[in-house]
Amino acid sequence: MMKLDEANRLDLQHHLWLHALKGRLHLAPFPSDIQNALDIGTGTGIWAIDFADMYPDCQVMGTDLSPIQPGWVPPNCQFMVDDADSGDEWDLPQMDYIHSRIITVGIKDWPRYFQRCMKTLKPGGWIEVQEYIIDIYCADGTCPEDDPAFQWSKINSEAMNKNGTDPRAAARFGDYLRDVGFVNVTEVREAWPIGASATEDEHSKILGQSMLYNITEATRSMNAFITRKLGWSKEEVDVLLSKLHTALKDDRRHHCVDMIVHYAQKPLYSSEASVSSKR
Repeated sequence: MMKLDEANRLDLQHHLWLHALKGRLHLAPFPSDIQNALDIGTGTGIWAIDFADMYPDCQVMGTDLSPIQPGWVPPNCQFMVDDADSGDEWDLPQMDYIHSRIITVGIKDWPRYFQRCMKTLKPGGWIEVQEYIIDIYCADGTCPEDDPAFQWSKINSEAMNKNGTDPRAAARFGDYLRDVGFVNVTEVREAWPIGASATEDEHSKILGQSMLYNITEATRSMNAFITRKLGWSKEEVDVLLSKLHTALKDDRRHHCVDMIVHYAQKPLYSSEASVSSKR
């Protein structure tokens, strides 16, 4: 069962994304009369519930390994337990839209995942994946070369790779989607600040403050990767995280992570897919 603090963080992360995307739950340009939508890795179910409220004529299914979603939900929203990294096909109606957000740590085979989504979408349906590239960097030279954020990113990357997952996988989603046969592949990429610098506008300040809290808490929950996969002791990880969090709170250092959203469409006709895959 997921800890309450982690559930609260996931709900805050949802509002963080809403703020960053200026209130939009999705970027994919599907028609408003869609009938079936799937939210993979739904977590607390907050995105699926909001989506069901926004599209009351659409049946919304949320899936997750943990059954932590609330009992009181809109009548057009339901949840089921499922492993997003499984190769099994979903026993579900064909979907008009498939959404996921921040599931990088749970997917080991992205091409298989996208193939699974392709099979589940109706012709003309849309997929959208909203992710971070889990690699903290500094875009303006305000961070020293030995910044603890860079050290954490390197160590976390080693641990995730040993777990079979890739913190930078989202950078290749465009190619994966095209290889599977999706068309109209679109990428939206932005650098999100961590922390609030006095020189930033109000929108960026709110985003930066939210990201600081989100990443501080998320790195605590991810420390098991480092202990299990790299053999570090809990005390060693605690020291690493303490240095990381101190550096992130230093407003003189302008840390960033890249948010990257991809959305793409399943072709209406099979001939479209064969042409697209050759591009």
